[in-house]
Amino acid sequence: MKFKKCEINRIFFITLFALFLCSLCFGKQGFSIGHQKDKGNLFNFSSSFSAEIIETPKSTMDSIFSYVCYKIPYKLLSFKKVSGRELYFSTYSVEVEFKDSIGVIRKRIFDKDTITLSDYEETKSDNLCKIGLLQTTMPISEYKISVKLFDANSRQVDELNFNQFFSNIAEGKGFLASPIFAYKDNIEDETFFPFIHKNSIDFTAPNASILLQIAFKPSINGIFYSIETNEERNRDNFWNPTLSLKGELFPKMNKTFQIEYENNRIVQNIIDFNIDTKKKQNYEIGIVEIEIPEDEIIPGVYKLKLWANGAEDSISIDFKIDWFAMPITLRQPDFAVEAMYYILTDAEYKELRSGPRKDLFTKILNYWQPHDPTPQTAFNEAMAEYFKRVDYAMLNFETLSEKNGAKTDRGKIYILFGPPAEIKQSNENGINVEIWKYDNLKKEFIFEVESMSNYLLKKIIEN
Repeated sequence: MKFKKCEINRIFFITLFALFLCSLCFGKQGFSIGHQKDKGNLFNFSSSFSAEIIETPKSTMDSIFSYVCYKIPYKLLSFKKVSGRELYFSTYSVEVEFKDSIGVIRKRIFDKDTITLSDYEETKSDNLCKIGLLQTTMPISEYKISVKLFDANSRQVDELNFNQFFSNIAEGKGFLASPIFAYKDNIEDETFFPFIHKNSIDFTAPNASILLQIAFKPSINGIFYSIETNEERNRDNFWNPTLSLKGELFPKMNKTFQIEYENNRIVQNIIDFNIDTKKKQNYEIGIVEIEIPEDEIIPGVYKLKLWANGAEDSISIDFKIDWFAMPITLRQPDFAVEAMYYILTDAEYKELRSGPRKDLFTKILNYWQPHDPTPQTAFNEAMAEYFKRVDYAMLNFETLSEKNGAKTDRGKIYILFGPPAEIKQSNENGINVEIWKYDNLKKEFIFEVESMSNYLLKKIIEN
């Protein structure tokens, strides 16, 4: 659906596009008009129950600690209101089941908790999540693991299945834990935060790494890895991923992970590991970190292979680099181009619309590339912020006569300049007026409410 020209001259918006790029530094989160909440919480398509399994060895080397990290978006749960109070609560439980290779259940562990919120809108949020952690010990073996989420009525909401645990490498000469996909705030840190997204890396995350706990016998002569694009699963990928890494793994010796739960977050620290003296002659213990170069973090499906020198078999694991919170409007290239109508010249719009549809997303990326504040990475903050604002405007500024809020005057101003520093509402001569004040731009935008609850931009004041 094409964005029509409005009463405000589109050239005005194109002229102010540079101010949009500047406004990226000033935009504030959590904006709302009066008591209006962000309806974007209802439309996060990436929202789902997710979990991750982290394994670390015991000093005896005959069993492991298994940590089950899980993440539950509030929207998946049913909340009830506390009678007479502005409080909402939901009780959930998580069940983890371990089955051996012939399907016999070897262990079950449970977690149960109650979430209490004071804002009803938060109960519908995908962006707000409950993060939890369960821990147990298991003998080293191959297991099938199921992680089930239940609501307060014991109804199963979701189930995830894993084939994880220490894998045998090089004919019994060593063990390799399942990879952990994590990030860290600073590149020099040894504190990591798992994504908890089942073998996925967030496209927007800083300092992404793949972590491996490894135990091996001295007779192993080198352990190697490669990461390549999974061509078959990337055939329809607009991003054209090209990640290719390979090399030898050099573990940080006598190290393991300490997994803790802190303030609704899983924290993973590297700590010293002291192996049992009876086992020390048989195994070496270490941790490997495969850093993903920031210029190679491109959405797609990849294959991680691990093998020991001289061994015939290799361990192969598929993983994804995914934009967890990709804006809704950018998921559909046709709509994305229409949402750029305010900042495109007629020639630019015509160029984007020319040629095969399959090239449209690439053209959008190319258009935004000169405006990228971090050109060394594939993630373009300017493009992401623009379409994030389009999403917000589309869902929060709709009127009785215009269901797409991004096409309204308030939507257009929000897209270009972000949330105002201050909003004033008044009645002047029987006309409802809303004033948006931007301190950084030294401007005020005056909207008048006309029929069908339409907010029309009538005046711009320079302060």
